Amino acid sequence: MANDDQGIISEEKDFTDFAYTGPDTLAGQYMRKFWQPVYRSQDVPAGRALPVRIMNEDFTLYRGKSNQPHLTEFRCPHRGTQLSAGWVEDDCIRCLYHGWKFDQTGQCVEQPAEQESFAGKIRIRTYPAQDYLGLTFAYLGEGEPPPFPRYPDWDKVGVNGVRYYIRKCNFFQYIENHCDPIHTPFVHRNRWVFGNDWKRENLMTMTAEEMEWGLINRITEPDGRTWITAMGLPNVHEKRQGNPHRVGIQEEMGKLGSLTWNVPIDDETGIEFTVYAANSRRRWATDGGGKEEDMIALSARATELSEKVLAGKMTIEEAETIAAKERVFATGAGANVGLMQDAVAQVGQARIVDRRRDHLGRSDVGVILFRKLWSQELNALAEGLPLHQWHRPEWLQANQ
Repeated sequence: MANDDQGIISEEKDFTDFAYTGPDTLAGQYMRKFWQPVYRSQDVPAGRALPVRIMNEDFTLYRGKSNQPHLTEFRCPHRGTQLSAGWVEDDCIRCLYHGWKFDQTGQCVEQPAEQESFAGKIRIRTYPAQDYLGLTFAYLGEGEPPPFPRYPDWDKVGVNGVRYYIRKCNFFQYIENHCDPIHTPFVHRNRWVFGNDWKRENLMTMTAEEMEWGLINRITEPDGRTWITAMGLPNVHEKRQGNPHRVGIQEEMGKLGSLTWNVPIDDETGIEFTVYAANSRRRWATDGGGKEEDMIALSARATELSEKVLAGKMTIEEAETIAAKERVFATGAGANVGLMQDAVAQVGQARIVDRRRDHLGRSDVGVILFRKLWSQELNALAEGLPLHQWHRPEWLQANQ
């Protein structure tokens, strides 16, 4: 869908517009053809129902007695009350307003104040959902879902933590940040070995090439060492831990590090879910991923500090000092600082980016290729052509 500077969506299909992901948009229809994470599994205990907003739509997520997650419509079809305010009974959910009860298929099975025959005529929409790698995934598209994507190497190694955070900008700005390692010496200069010494010879270089899953970024450090990141279409990022004895592609990849999904909440807000491998050097909290309130606090504080920087009320250095001292939860000071720094850079682009105004250079090779692949897919979808069948290749599963 095309948009003007006021964010108004036109009816013209625009396969270069990645930002708008409502159910009637081209990018939204594309995203809905894939399983997407919608919540951390540990934050949805059995017997609990929660409201969830993903890609501009509201849903009800609950976990039943069987410990299986269920995703349904947001409102009761009787009088429109929010279903998540009701009660979970076995694997059913009951509306608090007049007691209408729906089973896991969406069929109404009880209406205490109505004739028994009426319930059989009422059904709400449900969506396939399942837990995996510490996240609850759902399929929000039409028709039968595609096979659920599994990661055999991750199944073998396991997970040591799951993090998420919310950022007040479009989700595609998150994704492109993963294709752009050249931002690291500047945005995260406190962790850069050369500090503020930004001579060209002190910066990494990068190549990007298409592969079976999307694209692979190969980053070369100033000392000649290399490491890779992989981007799986439409919105998955895999980062491998470095290997000091890099020789070929398998050695270059190193061990499993992290898997990240960038998902729209709405067009101007996104959520990033990251899963860390059990053999990863990174661990986000001693309890295996931090409490939900910790994640919310981390997101909120990073947003608050970044907004002060963008409003000119605080310098980036002052915000970094505060974030380093606070340690919102057991991530370590560096994590708090890094999230705030990324928020300044990404939200500073605007809540939604007008990419027509970009001036891309050679260092943007990963961003350019990623946009090209997305454009090709949206163009195919708009023209009714077959979409590419992306899959994570076996060679990427080496060196667990």
